[in-house]
Amino acid sequence: MQDNWARQHGGRDHLMMTQTGGDFWLELTGSSPPIVDRSLRDIFECPLCEYHDGYTAYRGPARDVNGLLDADAVGADLPGNHGRGEGGNVLRKSGDVMTVVEGDLLWRRATETTKP
Repeated sequence: MQDNWARQHGGRDHLMMTQTGGDFWLELTGSSPPIVDRSLRDIFECPLCEYHDGYTAYRGPARDVNGLLDADAVGADLPGNHGRGEGGNVLRKSGDVMTVVEGDLLWRRATETTKP
């Protein structure tokens, strides 16, 4: 979806949106036309968490995603979504999603490149 946004709204260079944290994901419903219809906002909810409108259970990029490498994490579960100390899912800029344990190098890196 982040790539679709870049192709539709990112200009000639297909840049991704510059919002950070959870606002990065919520922008997918705020663009015109939206990439994610507002009726599908539950995709921003971890199935193991309670959803609140205007909120996402996932971290987004800590800084402008356009400056990150494809291997960098741009999204991840909030700590505790899968249980205390369990890790969770990490989304790389390339679009790859990996499920990792808390001590995994990618999970630790995600704490540096993503934020709530």
